[in-house]
Amino acid sequence: MRFQEWRFFIPYILLAGQACHGVVCLDTDDAQSRTTTPGDNSGWQYEGKFNDFLGVPVAPHFFITAAHIGGSVGDVLDFHGDPYTTIAKHDVPSTDLTVWEVDHAKPFPTYAPVSSGAADVGSAVTLIGRGTQRGTAVVVGGQPKGWQWGVTDKVQRWGRNTVEAVVTAAGFGELLYCDLNSPGLPDECHLTTGDSGGGMF
Repeated sequence: MRFQEWRFFIPYILLAGQACHGVVCLDTDDAQSRTTTPGDNSGWQYEGKFNDFLGVPVAPHFFITAAHIGGSVGDVLDFHGDPYTTIAKHDVPSTDLTVWEVDHAKPFPTYAPVSSGAADVGSAVTLIGRGTQRGTAVVVGGQPKGWQWGVTDKVQRWGRNTVEAVVTAAGFGELLYCDLNSPGLPDECHLTTGDSGGGMF
């Protein structure tokens, strides 16, 4: 599959972008919680480590991640413990996404299906990232309202949320918007700094 054929669908994958950066879970402050796959077809199987962040293979020789995390040709994506060396980068216009091309002599053994449209509002999704732990509770008027970002540990974690809306942001294109709600879903989460590049499935 050539880059030009599928690059227009990439904004719908919604990787954790610049405005949303570690997966913080509503129901636990256990830093070891949700650090292994939640099960089949969760998207966990498509994540690779790219520098301090994540990248998601989307074709035999291409993976996608957030553009703002940077990187250089020659950097390596660690996918299932196997190194894939980048040979080119392709920034997706009007988004915060970069498609990296890897050495064609070594294709990815599996890759994520790319959405051809935004997920329906109300869909439950799995979010994956490598950001921070849950920090100090934020209390307003005696009511818990969330948490500050905690220690950045770069541990891969997952959580779930519901797509509340599809929004458009200048320079980012269409984005899927999720709220952190209580009581929320089992495994309800939101993103923190460092989650950039992880997928939403």
